[in-house]
Amino acid sequence: MESKDKTSDIDQQIDDEIDEMFDKISGSDYTPVSFVSADNKDIGLVQFAIRTDDIKK
Repeated sequence: MESKDKTSDIDQQIDDEIDEMFDKISGSDYTPVSFVSADNKDIGLVQFAIRTDDIKK
């Protein structure tokens, strides 16, 4: 009987544990820093250029 009591809501327990683990790795408490100037208003898109080392074949 004890096992049945502990597992009766196993689906919810699993969902809660997955959510907790995801929150830890996703940085859900992270507040992003804006990449646009405060002088610019109504920004819809921001473009980034990434420079990498040469790609050698």
